[in-house]
Amino acid sequence: MEAGRSTPVLFCYRKLWQCIDLLYPPACGGCGIPGSRWCDDCAKVTKILKEPLCPVCGLPMENGGTCNDCNNLGARNFTLRSWAVYEGPLRNAIHRIKYNHDIGLAENFVKYMIRGIETQGWKFDMVIPVPLNDKRMKERGYNQASLLAWPIASAFRSKFSPKALSRNRNTISQTKLDAESRRKNVKGAFQADHQLVQDRIILLVDDLATTCSTIDACSEALLLAGAKSVYAYTLARTL
Repeated sequence: MEAGRSTPVLFCYRKLWQCIDLLYPPACGGCGIPGSRWCDDCAKVTKILKEPLCPVCGLPMENGGTCNDCNNLGARNFTLRSWAVYEGPLRNAIHRIKYNHDIGLAENFVKYMIRGIETQGWKFDMVIPVPLNDKRMKERGYNQASLLAWPIASAFRSKFSPKALSRNRNTISQTKLDAESRRKNVKGAFQADHQLVQDRIILLVDDLATTCSTIDACSEALLLAGAKSVYAYTLARTL
């Protein structure tokens, strides 16, 4: 699978946002300074995640090897990588995407995610965003994971399938839960469409990974429905 960063659809999508920026000059999502959606200063202080990383969850490992969480939990259902550390300007930007309807920021970060995915050399044929629960979807009006996943699918000429995975129950916010409570909260909370995912190699996309509980629960549902394997890529992750 060759990355198609110049696909006609993606080219038009980027040009659309360039036109919007001309009509409505943006401010940086990290620091708020007018002039661009993501300024050079914020880009310079963003900590890009690089090897050595845990081969399963992508957590930085100074001496290499698998992290304690992945060792203690045993076999997990995914291979995860993330672009950068969830802190500082990037944390501000993700909050703006999720809570301030700043959807242009998502388009801005997609190019970094595409480059990160390219370096992994993964082969996949379907891209699926991690679904929101119904309540949040109604409140927000969009799924931030879909804003990231759709352009990625276009870039890699893969099928974008937001309906292949859904929540079968609403869960409480993970924000204030500890790791074990997060796992219990999302355990069995997702279901995948067998007809859509059977024999597919999936790339899951989300904005943020913390304990990886949500990614794990999504991956488990996909594998139970017949997917061959699951990769996951997020814009950011906590350390």
